[in-house]
Amino acid sequence: NMLGHTQDCYRGDIYPNAEVGLRIMADALPDMPVQIWLCIRSYASFFASMYAESLRHGSYMDLHEYLEANREPGGQWLTLIDTIRTVLPQAELIVWSYENFSKLEAAILGRLSGIDHSDMLSLPLNDVLPSASAKAIERMIAEAPGHTRTQRRFTMLALQDRYPRMGSGDRFDPWDERSSVSMQADYETDLAAIRKRDDVTFLG
Repeated sequence: NMLGHTQDCYRGDIYPNAEVGLRIMADALPDMPVQIWLCIRSYASFFASMYAESLRHGSYMDLHEYLEANREPGGQWLTLIDTIRTVLPQAELIVWSYENFSKLEAAILGRLSGIDHSDMLSLPLNDVLPSASAKAIERMIAEAPGHTRTQRRFTMLALQDRYPRMGSGDRFDPWDERSSVSMQADYETDLAAIRKRDDVTFLG
């Protein structure tokens, strides 16, 4: 969580406190070559996931307020990249998109580990913690205002068990169609801008 936590994004910014963690690392490794790997994601799915994860960790914000705060996110990934560059100007910055992970998995894991992907063992599916189902999150949103932070954590665990994911399409998506289309356009604009930067290695 070097860049921050899920609830940091409640007010319309992606990792607004990222500079704090980055400066701690920069101060701790003043003479070490640093390589930063940054995964970016389409804005609509990123903010939906962040909201769901914040519930898992016990935080809560009214969903309507959250959607209004994050409805116009254009430029946020660029701002985060600029923050990284400000704190770590000499670091090698490698960026890839979440949507392309299946295509890039071998290259990413190979470069990170120094081990050829063909020599790695695949994780059993039951070792991967799935995200919560849309039904579990909807129930959690309804119950969250009346719970303490600790109660929310345990309630979310119980709801995930009661309403397991039923497939890849069973995903929490709180956005209306107009917002989804607009946010996707913002994301594609930002992807194009990131690809053009000469201080970033963009994979894919």
